[in-house]
Amino acid sequence: MTSTTGYSVNHSKIVFEKFEDEMVLINLENGNYFSIRNVASLTWDLIDKGLNVQELSVELSKSFGKTEEEIQTDIKQFVDQLLAEGLIGISDTKSTEIVELDDTDFSNIEYGKPLLE
Repeated sequence: MTSTTGYSVNHSKIVFEKFEDEMVLINLENGNYFSIRNVASLTWDLIDKGLNVQELSVELSKSFGKTEEEIQTDIKQFVDQLLAEGLIGISDTKSTEIVELDDTDFSNIEYGKPLLE
């Protein structure tokens, strides 16, 4: 998979709910549940909106002042975890939704490698 490969949330196989600073994901096929926070939760939201790894890296680097390369490595590892757990799949379609992070308040979020817990 490349950094321009599209992904989509497996809505038919999982449920997820956001609570204050945490998002809980449940795989309905196997009963496994996960917690994601901060950058991982933001990344999940952006994957759900149709952004690929390259686009995620660009947007997150602007917001957190990290290099695109550093963020891209972290995002690729996170996406690989999500794929392995069946939480997302590869998508052939590209979202036409315009995603802007300018209105998002990142002041209370410090960049940290996104993790699936």
